[in-house]
Amino acid sequence: MHINLIQVPYDSGQRNRRMGRGPFYFVENGAVAHLRSMDIAVRESIIEPTTTFHTEIETTFELLNGIANQVQVAVAENAFPLILAGNCSSTVGAISGLNPLPVGLIWFDAHGDFNTPETSATGFLDGMGLAMLTGRCWTPLTSRIPGFRTLPDTRIVLVGARDFDETESEQLRKSGIALIPWEEVREKGGAAVLEERLTALQAVVDHVYVHVDLDVHDAELAPANHFAAPGGLRPDEVRDVLRSIAGRFTIAGTSVTAFDPECDVDNQTLQAGLALIKLFAEIARNQRSGRGA
Repeated sequence: MHINLIQVPYDSGQRNRRMGRGPFYFVENGAVAHLRSMDIAVRESIIEPTTTFHTEIETTFELLNGIANQVQVAVAENAFPLILAGNCSSTVGAISGLNPLPVGLIWFDAHGDFNTPETSATGFLDGMGLAMLTGRCWTPLTSRIPGFRTLPDTRIVLVGARDFDETESEQLRKSGIALIPWEEVREKGGAAVLEERLTALQAVVDHVYVHVDLDVHDAELAPANHFAAPGGLRPDEVRDVLRSIAGRFTIAGTSVTAFDPECDVDNQTLQAGLALIKLFAEIARNQRSGRGA
């Protein structure tokens, strides 16, 4: 079993600052050592932009190009791409790198990431990741990402989101994206609440990509970043939902994003993130060996 651990230590074009510190912090605190202790071969790749003057838009899209290329390398080597990134937009590059494999997307996040430059109240580029993937914005730049193709709304399940801009919320309701509130996961359990949506997704794809923004967690249990929103899932609930997903699909790759260590004074989020990395590795190994989830 071989994992390509792709590290993208950037937040809004800035290297190793704020959420950009997360990828290296995971590695410094044992992520690679844990994987190797599981007898998993790990290749570490660090994505860097080609320019030295870092601006948010140009640098972000250079990073997405690099991610897409590195995921293509992982696929060619029959390795599992596991991405640690500061920003959620990294998944735009990851999905592009999996082309031409048809995939669905399970996106865990406290936020919708469905803004466009016209609807965003702040202009925060990383709040536009899902809108980019579905072809709603930045199309001249996304079209230059190797392998990029728009992902149909109906192949996307958004889990745990609870903090939206007003226009963003309206656009999500009008879209074909399946929205799974964290309260429903808590009330019904991950397997039950996702049953209908995953069955619909299984009708069109066998593989999914799983994206986890760590602020999907309840910030009282695992504070991930400065964008915390009230409510959210417990770390064990997120892992239970992931096991349900792995029981129905082949997971083609994963992302763990948006961790600012400064917010994690008791290392709760560090431990939650390391547990996710370990779980993703276990799922990938079992699926590659034919043992299921």
